[in-house]
Amino acid sequence: MCIICVHYEKEKMSTQEATRALGEMRAAMDPEHVEEVEKMLLENAEPEEEVFGDYSGLIDYLNSDYFGSD
Repeated sequence: MCIICVHYEKEKMSTQEATRALGEMRAAMDPEHVEEVEKMLLENAEPEEEVFGDYSGLIDYLNSDYFGSD
């Protein structure tokens, strides 16, 4: 379990804070775990919260093949 998951589940991090942290850490994380974290955040967000609102462009950018493949 990653630090985002641990802090989010202990309610030490809000959905927006977790989303921001995910945006910063996603390049170093396993892509499958990134999907799990995104799903967790979307499932647990309050209806009025914008989970990926400000970061949707960043997510699209990081999901692109800009960094090449290994």
